Amino acid sequence: ESKLDELAEKLRQFKLENGEIWEYFAPEVYDNLAEMQRSLAAAQSGDTSEEVTSSIFRTGHTIKGAAYTVNFNELGDLAKEVESISRALRETNDFEFNEVSDAIGAGQDALMQMMHAANGEEHQLDRALKTFRDLYVPLNLGEEIITQVQEVKQRKTAETRTTTIRVSLEKIDTLMNLAG
Repeated sequence: ESKLDELAEKLRQFKLENGEIWEYFAPEVYDNLAEMQRSLAAAQSGDTSEEVTSSIFRTGHTIKGAAYTVNFNELGDLAKEVESISRALRETNDFEFNEVSDAIGAGQDALMQMMHAANGEEHQLDRALKTFRDLYVPLNLGEEIITQVQEVKQRKTAETRTTTIRVSLEKIDTLMNLAG
């Protein structure tokens, strides 16, 4: 039995052993995957507004959190990787947008194929995971992206930073009394 067959069986087992959880978990995941797909299509059509990129991030984050909450770790692990790419998209523009959006799209498809496998439906998990890995690994989202995101945040903070002056409480009271 291949690792892929073992994974598909683990996914099916999760659903079988957690039928009650699956009833509310699966619709939430499918809704979030559909929203991710809509937002990604909008971004690929040129709408890279904060609202759209945040929606892509939020859906991946929600799927990850929901999966880990119910101990569906295989799905959570993949969603975590998709979330990391979407965080890079949301917080920095240092990557080519097409590379990032292609990887997010492949991740969304892989998540969907995992859900199909869990449902015992026809799936293309092998193809979807291979495509995702081929697009994800070259993005190098390790320490380099964390450093880039931190630098962008520091620049944004520096741009909005204002000069502050420390004034004693007594001095403020005196000034407030003078102002009336």
